Amino acid sequence: MANKYTWNIISLDIVPSLNGETNVVNKIHWTFSGTDGVNTASVYGAQSIDFNAKSSFTAYKDLRRAQVQNWIEEALGQSQMAALESNLDAQIELLANPVVVSGSQIGLPWAVPETPVPA
Repeated sequence: MANKYTWNIISLDIVPSLNGETNVVNKIHWTFSGTDGVNTASVYGAQSIDFNAKSSFTAYKDLRRAQVQNWIEEALGQSQMAALESNLDAQIELLANPVVVSGSQIGLPWAVPETPVPA
């Protein structure tokens, strides 16, 4: 099964007034997470957004999650989106199949009662 990815918008930085508009978003703080259904990995980022006076403007109070997510994906582009997904896939793979395991997960050898060897 393929990994599933989700955005979480943490916060939006705004410019109070720009080119006649108020509360213009100029940076989006986000996390992007992936899961295989058991293991979950995430990355944090912040994406600057350029104001385009020629495009239609959405008032801050009317913004929706999907629109803001689209801004991030458009700003990152396909290659960076693929790199983010690849990074998460690698993290999830390491969680599912670790190459190093902490001794604290299995206990210290001298803390585990010894099993007597039969004579």
